[in-house]
Amino acid sequence: DEARQNPREAIFIPDCGLQGLYKPVQCHQSTGYCWCVLVDTGRPIPGTSA
Repeated sequence: DEARQNPREAIFIPDCGLQGLYKPVQCHQSTGYCWCVLVDTGRPIPGTSA
């Protein structure tokens, strides 16, 4: 329901480094929810969210 009320806050834009790889820790800015990813694919690593 929050996404419907504030659709811009529901959008996640991945964070990338200078070399075009994903940064190992990704965080959703509006919620503060963070997780680790594989830097080459951006796929979340299970069990790393907080």
